[in-house]
Order: sequence, then C-alpha cells, then structure tokens
Amino acid sequence: MLRKPRRWILPETDNQSATTPFPGSEELHPLVRRILEGRGISSEQAPGFLNPSLSDLIEPLGLKGMQVAVERLEQAVVERQPLAIYGDYDVDGLTSTAILSEFFREIDVPVLNYIPNRLREGYGLNSQALDTIAAQGPRLVVTVDCGTAAVAEAEYAHSLGIELIITDHHKAGDTPPRCVAMVNPNQPGCTFPDKGLAGVGVAFYLLIALRRRLRETNAVPEERIPDLKSLLDLVALGTVADIAPLKGQNRILVSKGLKLLSEESRLGIRALKKVAGMTGQRVSAGSVGFRLGPRINAAGRLGMAEFALKLLTTRNALEASEMADLLERENRTRQQIEREMYDQASRMLRDMGDDVSGLYSLVLASDGWHQGVVGIVASKLSEELHLPVAMISLKGAIGRGSARGIQQLDLYDALSDSRELFEDFGGHKYAAGFSIKLDNVQQLRENFEQSVRSRIQPDDLMPQLKIDSEIDPQIINDQLLNELSALAPFGAGNPEPVFAAFNIKLINSKVVGGDHLKLWLDSGKGTLEAIGFNMGRLHDQLSDRVHLAFCPRFDMFGGRRKITLHLRDVKLPD
Repeated sequence: MLRKPRRWILPETDNQSATTPFPGSEELHPLVRRILEGRGISSEQAPGFLNPSLSDLIEPLGLKGMQVAVERLEQAVVERQPLAIYGDYDVDGLTSTAILSEFFREIDVPVLNYIPNRLREGYGLNSQALDTIAAQGPRLVVTVDCGTAAVAEAEYAHSLGIELIITDHHKAGDTPPRCVAMVNPNQPGCTFPDKGLAGVGVAFYLLIALRRRLRETNAVPEERIPDLKSLLDLVALGTVADIAPLKGQNRILVSKGLKLLSEESRLGIRALKKVAGMTGQRVSAGSVGFRLGPRINAAGRLGMAEFALKLLTTRNALEASEMADLLERENRTRQQIEREMYDQASRMLRDMGDDVSGLYSLVLASDGWHQGVVGIVASKLSEELHLPVAMISLKGAIGRGSARGIQQLDLYDALSDSRELFEDFGGHKYAAGFSIKLDNVQQLRENFEQSVRSRIQPDDLMPQLKIDSEIDPQIINDQLLNELSALAPFGAGNPEPVFAAFNIKLINSKVVGGDHLKLWLDSGKGTLEAIGFNMGRLHDQLSDRVHLAFCPRFDMFGGRRKITLHLRDVKLPD
C-alpha cells in the first residue's frame, strides 16, 4: 500500500515560550506547560485538567430532555413497570446497556436487554425488534447509543403502545422521532456545553440524574440505591473504545474508570484481561483501544454481541471465563477476515493504478465482504491513504457500507449530500454507516468525490503529524516522563505528546521482529534506544544522521524499566 509522506506541523512558538510559567504551574516542567498551552488549556483550566475530579461533572439536568426522562423513569421504578433497554452492538452501546441494566437490577426493576444482531438487523431500532419486545411485556423502551434517527421506527413503537426514551450522542436530523424524551447533547436546542460525550457517557448522566431524583423522593430506600462510581469502569471502556475525545467531561469519567479497570473488580473485566494477556497490569486508554475494546467489538461484528453483554454483566466467575474465551476466539476470526478483506481491497487499488492518485475519496464495494468488518478495513485504508474511505459489503441488490474520514473533513456532512441514495444512514464527523442499493453505488462514488472536493483543499490530503515541541534528547529522563504522565489518559482529543529531535547521530540500526525498526542513538549524554513498529522498510534508507518524531515511554525489559523512544516518523536531514 502506498503511504504518503507526512508533513510535520511544528508549534509556532519557539522553545523558550514555556519558560515563563502561568499562575499555579510553577512546579511543572517547562515542556509540560508548553504542551498545555499548545492544547489551549488556560491557567484556570490546568489544575482541573491535571487533577480531574468527579465534583467537576456538569449538572446533568442541563441536557435537553433529561428532566422529562427522569420523571418517566421514576414512575416506572415506583410502579415496577418492566422496561427494555435497547442498545447498539459496539462497545459503546454494550457498556451503555450494561450500566443501565445493572442499575435497574439493583433496585429490582424488571429489565429486558435487547441488542440487535448486526448481520440480520443492522444498526438501530427496527420494527421486528419492537415486536419482540412488545410480546415480552415492556411498554417502556430506553435506547442507548442509538435512536436519534429512528423516525419511522418511533412511529411504529407508538402504534404498539410503546413509549420511547432515547439516549444517544449521534447527530440529529431535521425531524425528531416521536418519544417521551430525547437526551442527546447533539440534538438541536440542547445547550449542554460538552458535545463530546459517548453514548455511555449520556447513559451515565441519565443515571446520575435518576439516582438523585430517587433519593430526593424516597422512591427507593437509600441503602438499595447503587453507588454509580462502581460503573465507571464500563463508562471508561465504552468512551475510549468509541474514540470519544478525552477532554472535558470524558477526561474526568475515563480517568476514574481506568483505575477501576486496573483493579479488575468486575469478573468480566478480569476474565477479559486474562485472555488479552493483561492480568494484573495497569489499564491505559491505549490498552482499552487496542486490546480490550477490539475483543468486545469482535462479538458484535460477527453477530454475537449478546455474549459480550453477558461478559460485562455476569456475576459468575465460570461464565465470565467462558464468555472471555469465546470473545477471544471471535476476535481471532475477525482478524483473519480483516486480513483477507484488506488484501482484496489492496488488489483493487493496484488494479486501479494511477487512477487512485488523483482521488479525494474512495468507495470500494464487493460481494462476500463481511459487513461487520468493513468498517475496520475502511479505517485502516483511510489512515494509510489519508483519504475518506467507504467500503460496501454487497449481498444481492443491497449493500451495507461503513465509512471512515480524515480530520479535515466532516464525513457525516459529506455523505449527507447523498442521503437520497441511502436506504438508511447515520454517523458522525469521523465515521458513518449506511445501506444502499447496488444500482446506486456508482452514483454514490461520484457524489461523494464531488462532496469531498467541495469541502477540503489538496493540502488536506497530505497526512500531518502534529509535533508538540522540539526537544534536546539530553533532557529526556525519568522525571520528565513522570511529569508527562500527568497529561494522560491519551487518546482522541488529547493525543500522547509527540516530540521532534533533529540531526541526531545514529549509532546502529536493525530490523527486529519481522518488520520493526530498532535504533541506537547518541543523545549527547549516552545511548538512547528507539523502536519503530512496522517501519522496517526504512532501514535501508537511513544515514548517519536522522530527524525523529517520537513519544518517549517507559518500557519493561527483563524486569527493569528503561526509556525507549517510540517512533512516529523518521526523516533524513536532506
């Protein structure tokens, strides 16, 4: 696959800009102060950013629809009305479902959980599912991580005598669905200041407001009302896995939740960490995104999301172990399917030849592609080509597609220009899903290309690597890395700091582990080691001096902690 060279974006201010501390930051390393300033974190915001506290969570009633939703749920609790929780099949939807069902289970409210089968039912509310729910009794359905765009389905629910409370975070269309209340920070008219909550974050805010209401009205004895802090492990899991920005409210929730994930107090998390080879290890946002989250997502992608939900909610150690083993097998199957699809897509691109080089977007379609995995491959291609990519799994006359975008483009808006071509459609700035008739695929390809071209410039198609600061390798030491750790958790919206060092003397290099680049560098005060994963192709291009972009980290080797530069990019001085 052709990889475009990345343009390094260096900070506009020079290295001395951080030597004058802002108030309250005198104890911080100058580089840490500079990173905070570069990310727009003011002197007033810095203490809260570095020491996130649950006391800083925003009032949940600030979310439009929250008051009405809480009053209706209080009625259900008092009258012990059975309710259904309708979730999505990804990690965000599953964790949202888990925290609501666990809360209601603790206060003895009958709950039916419903997760649609991705392969048979697709995303969101569907009429067949509503029939199934109605047949089992509940006449109140709470959606999590879905429902905002379910206008027709909401009307059908009403015809069945089902009331809907919609909790979601996806962009809302022009026509709101019929419901008791919709709680979504991204709906028109909602003044809640933090629009970045994941679905599980919205669900957690619902529980904060409901718990307070139940205490105020004595609807439930105080001793039976659950402590919501015990649910923060699932909130962190869903928020990170959904690539929600780790700033504002999410930073508070995730910071506290990662500690619970590390403690392994939940049986399902303990079993999941075991199959992921993480028993006893501290959980970071990175390990959620690359090790825990994909194993849960794999079940949903392959149509087995109910087993992942069971893992997250079980109170039986044996069942937790069995579910974790099942998810591990499903994840391996998903990885194999992903490799095959990626190879097929790569061959398509090679067959297109030079035609690819002038494109602003890419739409690929094929019979036989697994509809649960197209999103992962689209994401991989989008990252490598730095293009918005849509991949469509065709089955007969209908295709199910998944699209991934680039930072400079609002993918949802670009695809909205082709809304009339879709059978259904939803998503947000960086990801979207849709179904489409085979006859409309070529028109989508043309429309999407035109829409993207109208929104971005040619330079936007060159991948960028934002550098937080230039650094002299001589100052990289334990103290600096310990202070940098205060900026974690790292992820979307708060990436791990990237530093640049120029004209560094290369002592030695070799390819290790198949395709990883290992470097030994002269720091001026000794030797520093660097590792570039999947960068072995660069080995033969190196000279005696190199420019490096990297993240310095502590790594463990032979039971000892050492500093290693994790490479993000390598350039030659010329």
